[in-house]
Amino acid sequence: MSTADKKYKKTGTNAETNAETNAETNTETNAEIIAGADTETEEIMRTVTKEVKKASRSALMQSLGLIRAYFKLNLAASMEYRTSFILQVFGMALNNASFAFFWWILFDRVGTIGNYGFREVMMLWAIVSSSFGSGVVLFGNAMRLNDMIVKGELDSYLLQPKNTLVNILASKTRVSGWGDLVYGFVLFFILFGFDPIRLVLFIVYTITGALLFVSLFSLSGSLAFFLGNANALGNTMVEFAISVSIYPESIFTGPVKTLVFTALPIAYISFVPVRALRTLTLVNGVMPILVSLGMTVLTFFVFHTGLKRYESGNLMINKL
Repeated sequence: MSTADKKYKKTGTNAETNAETNAETNTETNAEIIAGADTETEEIMRTVTKEVKKASRSALMQSLGLIRAYFKLNLAASMEYRTSFILQVFGMALNNASFAFFWWILFDRVGTIGNYGFREVMMLWAIVSSSFGSGVVLFGNAMRLNDMIVKGELDSYLLQPKNTLVNILASKTRVSGWGDLVYGFVLFFILFGFDPIRLVLFIVYTITGALLFVSLFSLSGSLAFFLGNANALGNTMVEFAISVSIYPESIFTGPVKTLVFTALPIAYISFVPVRALRTLTLVNGVMPILVSLGMTVLTFFVFHTGLKRYESGNLMINKL
């Protein structure tokens, strides 16, 4: 082999070696770039998730702070006329007590209705009264949302950097609701005495029941966004929810029972909590919590969807 051939062969070998080295280097570089991109993407996703959670917590705390501020303001305003306040509270409690007398007479004659006796019906009344009372004390505008939408009274709320629905509902209170709330707790202590476990459950079901009542009232009011003045339909839903929740579960069968356990989950205001208070079972204990949270989310979704269709009434209403 000539010197030129040897030199050519050596040069070709070096070229192949360099090509292999470059290919390996490019592969490693590309892998590093891809790994770096994946790491950066993961970091971005973690940052976004963290910010979303932070924003959610911030929004929740802001809403709770707003509710607390309105509660203090509304209570102070109500207490300016203490005699009127006391009379309304006492009058509502006395009104509820009169129904207890009616049920006592009825069960004295018939014994039981299904698996409900006088004690179980009073448990219904205790939960419904405290739930309804706390709901309208904290969110007094829930029952007049339809009128506010139809009359174009939401303008001033839309201008404020707060959650619109919470701001609307919590800005007013219903003084008579205090009578329902007090009556419910008094009735509980008459039925159970000081039972710590059931007292905690009763407070939880008062909260879940209040959320369900307010959600149902707000959903019926939000129909005004889509149907115009739906006051008659809304009032029917409100009356239906209140009436059904205070009667023994066993009298409802067929389609009505299906309705109150599904589309209009009134059963989770009173029927299921009464089961939980009687038996202390986990399934009955948890279901009202899950349903009330689901209904709350649905209420916000429906309201804010309908709000896009809202037509201003050109009314700027002064609010404290």
